[in-house]
Amino acid sequence: MFYQASTDQAIKNGEWPVIGTENFTDPESAWGPPQATCYVRETNEWTMGGIPRIDYKSEMHTATLEQVQGLDIMSVCHRPELLVKIIVDRLINGNHEQYKVRS
Repeated sequence: MFYQASTDQAIKNGEWPVIGTENFTDPESAWGPPQATCYVRETNEWTMGGIPRIDYKSEMHTATLEQVQGLDIMSVCHRPELLVKIIVDRLINGNHEQYKVRS
């Protein structure tokens, strides 16, 4: 349904137990999709000089507004409760579009 980056902090400190592992089918599938970065959803503004950027495969590139339109806004979850909150908001509350770059 969507990609959400997170850290392994909650696993390492025991908040989330490891219940299994699954290898990626190929090197390409280990990467998340391109995401818009430097975008503040609440104000509909771009940070870092007002320039849209796309983060893909751990590389950030400048982009046009057309290129970022509709992309998910990059965020990284450090806490399990935040990840759960995003999942509930997007999938249960139906607010999926709020996490995308809008025009």
